[in-house]
Amino acid sequence: MTQERIITAAVVTSGEKGDGPELPKLLEISQGNGANVGVIIGGTAYSEKENLKLTAEQDIKVVSKLEAVIT
Repeated sequence: MTQERIITAAVVTSGEKGDGPELPKLLEISQGNGANVGVIIGGTAYSEKENLKLTAEQDIKVVSKLEAVIT
């Protein structure tokens, strides 16, 4: 979502699937839609190791409680 509260990407999954694995796809869609992503705010699932590596490579900040295995 942009600062203007415009949704730039969405992925619908079933309730038993975690959110974390969807972050790369959401990021790609948002960037493809022209969004300049500098910060991602999300739940604990977004702080998975692979997500943190991906966002660090692109200099994107992640605001999320850390996964227990990370801390």
